[in-house]
Amino acid sequence: MLKFEKYVVGSGETEGYKALKATIPQEDEYMHYRLDGNCLKDCEDIFFVAHEDGKALCRIWMCYPRHENPIANWGAVYTLEECRGRGICNKTLAFCIEEIEKLENSPLGLFCTSGMQWVTDMYTKFGFKTAIHEQNAF
Repeated sequence: MLKFEKYVVGSGETEGYKALKATIPQEDEYMHYRLDGNCLKDCEDIFFVAHEDGKALCRIWMCYPRHENPIANWGAVYTLEECRGRGICNKTLAFCIEEIEKLENSPLGLFCTSGMQWVTDMYTKFGFKTAIHEQNAF
């Protein structure tokens, strides 16, 4: 059964954490670096993960600095290739937005860059606005 989890880095070895560790490729050193808590002193790292049978089918990573009125960096959105086209990313994004609204020190804004039109279209469906649009960027 598909489960959605907000995993706050450093909060222990939950099902979501184990699924992320098992599914993020070893060559994705940056995501493992963040997941292993190497930035906890300065940042809050959160992974929003859809997982099933020990595999992270989709993940969204968010990070924001530990001070008042933060702006979050948001990204590393990834869905396993064999799971694409099933709406899992949209469901994970909807879950993510619900959870962000509950955060005690929720970010004032979310910042994400993408050069892919489908990503921009997906975010737009959830109410995001384009801050900078470069002509012919896609």
